[in-house]
Amino acid sequence: MIHGIQQNPEDTQLLSILKQRTKNHDLKKYFVSLLDKFGSLKYTEEALSELESEIREEIHALGGNPLLINILDQLGIDKLTKK
Repeated sequence: MIHGIQQNPEDTQLLSILKQRTKNHDLKKYFVSLLDKFGSLKYTEEALSELESEIREEIHALGGNPLLINILDQLGIDKLTKK
């Protein structure tokens, strides 16, 4: 949300929807479509992927931990992006 708002400060749609605190499902879908249009979903996916890589590198640098790697494998970004 923050990314979308910062990338498009002249477009007040996101802020307006947030201020409404709506329970309207269609409006929430529209909000997500705006985030997608503004590139915020892709930005988030890339940020999560980068963080996952950093975590894996740190685990490896500390001598490895198969249990943590298994958890990362199960929760990995690739799992989130598959439909």
